[in-house]
Amino acid sequence: MRDSELCALIDRQCDNGIGADSLFSQQRERAMEFYLGEAKGELAPPTVDGRSRVVSKDLMDTVEWAMPGIMEALTGADDVVTFKPRRPGDEQSAEDATSYVNHVIYEENEGFITLHDAIKQALIARMGVVKVWCDKSWEEEEERYRGLSIAEVQALQNDPDIEVAEVIPYGEQPPAGMAEGMPPELAVEFEVVAKRRAEKVKFRVEGVPPEEFRVNKDARTLESAEFVAHEVERTASDLISEGWPKDEVNKLPRGRAYRYEGDELARHNYDGSWDYNADEGDKSQQKIIVTEAYIRVDTNDDGIAELRRVVKAGTYIHENEVTDDHPFALGTPILMPYKVIGLGLYDLVEDLQRIKTALSRQVLDNVYLSNNPRTEVLEGQVNLDDLLNPRPGGIVRVKSANAMREVSVPFVAAAGMEIMQFIDQVRDTRTGVTEANSAMTADSLSKSNVGSEGVQALMNSGAQRIRLIARVLAETLVKRIYRLVLKEVTQYQDRPAQIQINGRWLEVNPREWKNGFHLRVNVGVGTTEK
Repeated sequence: MRDSELCALIDRQCDNGIGADSLFSQQRERAMEFYLGEAKGELAPPTVDGRSRVVSKDLMDTVEWAMPGIMEALTGADDVVTFKPRRPGDEQSAEDATSYVNHVIYEENEGFITLHDAIKQALIARMGVVKVWCDKSWEEEEERYRGLSIAEVQALQNDPDIEVAEVIPYGEQPPAGMAEGMPPELAVEFEVVAKRRAEKVKFRVEGVPPEEFRVNKDARTLESAEFVAHEVERTASDLISEGWPKDEVNKLPRGRAYRYEGDELARHNYDGSWDYNADEGDKSQQKIIVTEAYIRVDTNDDGIAELRRVVKAGTYIHENEVTDDHPFALGTPILMPYKVIGLGLYDLVEDLQRIKTALSRQVLDNVYLSNNPRTEVLEGQVNLDDLLNPRPGGIVRVKSANAMREVSVPFVAAAGMEIMQFIDQVRDTRTGVTEANSAMTADSLSKSNVGSEGVQALMNSGAQRIRLIARVLAETLVKRIYRLVLKEVTQYQDRPAQIQINGRWLEVNPREWKNGFHLRVNVGVGTTEK
C-alpha cells in the first residue's frame, strides 16, 4: 500500500469516526451550554422585554454534587486498582508494580487533575479520554572541563553522548604525533567546552479533548476498535524540533484540526477569555494538523490486517510501524450495551432542565407582575409624567376621581414552586444525586419524619447510582490507565527506579514485570469479596 493510499484511508476513517460527525459535536456543545446555564438554543429567553431570562442549572448541580463522591471513590485510596500476581512468588512484584504505577500517575503526572477533567467531561458529554505514552526527548547540557590532557580530550571526543564544541590549549602545543606517550615535561593542559546529549524518558498521562478523538462507529469496545486516532494541532517549530524534515514541514497545509468546533468554543469561550484568532505572523508558530492513527490494515498484501501506528500530516507519513495496542482509555458513566460510548448525566436531566427553566421564568414573571402591577388610566385624565415617576411619597395629578386603578395579577408562584419541587424529585430519582446524599444538613435531618434509620436508607439507596457510576468509570477508564502505564514502564523503563512509599525508599525494576499481572478494581457496589 502506497503512502498516499494509506493517508486517504486514515482521512476517510477520521471523517466517518465517532467524534467527527456534526451531530455528536452538536450534542457535546449543547451539553456544555446546559452545564454552564447559557441562555442559548432551547434555553433562549423570550424576546419580550421585561420577562425573566433566568436559566436553571440542573446539570451543573447534578454533576458538581456527583463529582466529590466519584473522585473520593476513584482517588481517595491507593488500592482503587491493584495488580494481582499470576503465579506463586509474584506477590511482592505485584505490590511493587501497584506502588510504582500510582507514583507515575499521581507524582510524575497530574493524575488527580487528569482524572477530574476526564470524569467531569464524561458526566457532562458522555465520554472522557486519557492518553498514556512514553515521551522520549533529548536534553543538551553545556559542560566545561579544565586541566585535561590530550588523552582525556580524545576520550571526550570519542564519547558518543558528548559533542566537543571547543578545545582551548594552555601552554605550548606539543609536536604533531606526540599525543600518545608524550613525556610529562611536554604535557599541555586543555580547557574543553562540550555539550552532553542525553535521552530523557518520561511517562505521560494526559487528557484528550473530545473533539480531538476519533474511533470507528461500529466498535463495541475501545480495546477491539479497528480504528482509533488523535487529531491534534502542532506548531511547525514543534515538529522540526522533534526531527521532522524541515522541507516536508514547510509543504504541509496550515489550518484548524477540527471540522466541528462548536463544543470546543462552548468549553473555552463562555467567559470571553479565549480567542483563537491570534497573530500568526511567525511561520514557526503556525498550526499544522497532525494525526496519530492506530488502524488495522493490510499494508503488505498478505491478506492479514495488522494494527499499525501511523503518524501523518497531510499526505506525509512521519512514522509507520506495527504495534500491539493503542494508548487511549475512554470512560463513559452510563453504559449502553455493545457501544463504546454510553450516556452522561446530560441525557438524564436535559428535558428536566428545560422544563424547570420555563417554570422558573414563569414563577419569576408572576412575582414581578404581582409586585409591580400595571395601571389602568383614563386617557387625558392622568398626568403621565407623575405616573411614570413612582418615587415614595410622590403624587399623581388627576383631573377626575377614579381616573386610574391598578390591574392586579393573581399570585400563583406557589403552585409553580410545587411543580418545580416535583421536577427536582424526578431528577433525583433519575440521577441518584439527592438531597439526602449530597446536601443533607443537621437541620433537615431534625425536621425529617422518617427517622435516622430511614434517612440512612434513603442516603444508601441514592448513593447506589453514584457508586455504580464510579464502578463503571473505574472499569472503563481508570483500570485501562493502570494497564497502559504498566505496559509503558515495562517496555521503556531502561533502569531501576527509586520511589518513596509511606516513608520508605523502594527500588523497583519494571523490566522484571514483563509477564504482567491481573488487574483488580476495588470500587464496587457491594461489600462482599467477590
